[in-house]
Amino acid sequence: MDVQLERLANDAGLAVARLLATDDWQVAERAVHRLWQAADPARAPMVAAELRQSRDELVGTGAAQPMRDARDALVAEWRARLKRLLVVDPERAIALAAVLEEDLAPALRGAAPGELPAEPGPGGRGVTVTGSFSDFVTGMNVALRGVHDR
Repeated sequence: MDVQLERLANDAGLAVARLLATDDWQVAERAVHRLWQAADPARAPMVAAELRQSRDELVGTGAAQPMRDARDALVAEWRARLKRLLVVDPERAIALAAVLEEDLAPALRGAAPGELPAEPGPGGRGVTVTGSFSDFVTGMNVALRGVHDR
């Protein structure tokens, strides 16, 4: 998998998992449903239901350490799901990047201070969206051309 696509899936998976622990979790639910509705409409309701189940399991854990462990498992799960989505259709990266920039990242910036803090992902990175969306799209188009040329 292309490094940019993997980084995008990792950041978005972390954002989804983090949002599940907040009052804004429905932002993640709508965003994930929208992604799957466009990619695989037959699976979209099931994926949204699985996300709600993940939320219920996370919130039901109670204490801080079990919640952190459950959240870490969810980060891995949603990163893997998003990577599979991009492996099947790398051009979904543009939609995923838009969801991250326009929905997930703003909702995370609005999270209450007591909610699970951002933690670095692989390579010490947390969820960060920098630069403009159009710059990202331009970069993804270049990367996707490389994928199609293989």
